[in-house]
Amino acid sequence: IQLKIFLVCAMSVLFVQTIQSANITAGTVNYNVSATSAGGTAYTSADNLTFQGYHPTYTLTEDITVVNLTISQGVTLNLNNFNLTVTGTLLISDNGTISAVESSGTKSITASTFSFGGNTNLNTTGYDYNITNAYSNSSRTLSTNGGNFTVSSGGISLSSSNAWINTGGGNLSISGNLDLTNAAYINVGAGNAT
Repeated sequence: IQLKIFLVCAMSVLFVQTIQSANITAGTVNYNVSATSAGGTAYTSADNLTFQGYHPTYTLTEDITVVNLTISQGVTLNLNNFNLTVTGTLLISDNGTISAVESSGTKSITASTFSFGGNTNLNTTGYDYNITNAYSNSSRTLSTNGGNFTVSSGGISLSSSNAWINTGGGNLSISGNLDLTNAAYINVGAGNAT
């Protein structure tokens, strides 16, 4: 009996495999994004997701979670009063946009690493940004309009005169380095900065 149990356990170990994240490009059947479908293309929270196309606007229909999220050039992601969670890197390419107006409860954008390219626009109202590792910006604006912006480690690097954060009365909290070069700046308005 002990030999049979050992053989069953040994065979079970042989069939255990690590699940890898799949690289999924959102479809264009429609531009709605649920927790399991992006533009008509299925995905899971264990996948890497890319939004691309010629100036489409993808709109969340519920909270979503992915490993890595790329918003390609010219694409707009409308959060539509839902939460966005990226367990890896949120990358917004040149001319990509995230837009949202929080209308009920506290909504958030959460990412382990957050980075975006030139001419990117992040204009959200009332959304809290929770960044675990780092936030870097080459040349553009983040406007939270009353939302809070928190970096729990790593710091913030702004490297262009067009690079700035405007919390519009929300709080800015940085644990790590603050690097402002080439006339980049931060405006917290009536909010607090720590």
